[in-house]
Amino acid sequence: MKTLKKCLRHDATQKAAPWLMVLAWMVLIHSFSRAPGEESAALSGDVAFFVYRALDTIAPRLIEGLHIQTLHAFLRSAAHFTLYFFLGIWLLDAMRPFFPYTMASVNAVLVAFIYAIFDEMYQYFVPNRVMSVYDIYIDTAGALTGVLLIGGLVKLREYREKREEKNQSEQNEPTQ
Repeated sequence: MKTLKKCLRHDATQKAAPWLMVLAWMVLIHSFSRAPGEESAALSGDVAFFVYRALDTIAPRLIEGLHIQTLHAFLRSAAHFTLYFFLGIWLLDAMRPFFPYTMASVNAVLVAFIYAIFDEMYQYFVPNRVMSVYDIYIDTAGALTGVLLIGGLVKLREYREKREEKNQSEQNEPTQ
């Protein structure tokens, strides 16, 4: 009986741990969203300036004609994409024990999309921040890309395992 309780507790912990990662990642996203406009712009502006200077030092030809404002806008979009890329992965990991793989994938992207909507709606109420449908698209694209990447890796692993099993079974067959 103790073994059964121990197994059930272990199973519940394994199912709960990915949800803690999802929650922590959502808190991280929210912490960026709640920053007032000036603070958010200053942070991303500092990052853009650092990247611009690094590119200018490493590969000056690469940034010929590139305005720092363009780099700044790109990096802000890339930050959205990256945050939601990982949110999609964490959500997929959390949902896999509860749904078939395809349904877990769809649900992960759907939850990320809904979270992006609420995140943008929240920003409407933050001083000097705006709500942007464009950001919702980027966020959802990031989550979708993360889910598709993991899905592709899972399918690749399954293909390799099947191929190895087939090769082993062919090697074990007696020759006639």
